[in-house]
Amino acid sequence: MPSLIAHSAAGLMVGWLHPAGSSRRRLAGRAGNLALVLLLANVPDLDFVLQIALGGRIHHTFTHSIVFGLVFSAVLAALWVMIRHGSFGLTFSLIGMVYGSHVLLDMLGGGPGVQLLWPFSVDYVRFPWEVFPPVHYTRGLLDPSHATFIVFELVFSAAVLGVTLALKSRWARRTMVQAPGTAAEGDRR
Repeated sequence: MPSLIAHSAAGLMVGWLHPAGSSRRRLAGRAGNLALVLLLANVPDLDFVLQIALGGRIHHTFTHSIVFGLVFSAVLAALWVMIRHGSFGLTFSLIGMVYGSHVLLDMLGGGPGVQLLWPFSVDYVRFPWEVFPPVHYTRGLLDPSHATFIVFELVFSAAVLGVTLALKSRWARRTMVQAPGTAAEGDRR
């Protein structure tokens, strides 16, 4: 199951590549909003707080579902648009995609999967293959067995962010070639 390292990298990738990430009032571009994107990429795991408070198995349940993700994204997008006056559609899709990147990665990790179709089904859904190595949180935070997991996630995150920056650079060059004589998007701010 991925940790906040991989979830954060995937959220940044989505935030930087999404059209709202390049708009004037972009959610993912400014330094102050970077923390918001990182938080959004990890929001589904806040169910750990409920699990600690209420006991029982809550992790990977309703906060990892399509319905919860859509409702959360719509409410947050509406609030964002009321405060910042942006496009609801772009903001909603950005938040939903950052949130969804978390759920997607959890479906690629070990364990039972996520309750993707909650409240219609409490069955766990996951991909048939595991991309992320297992981590055993019960062994404690500083257990040496976590080294493989941490190294894998750091390499995964570096690759994701490297591909993202390469794509952004390629798109920026293409934009400058297609519109000669106009300033690039980043130069207009």
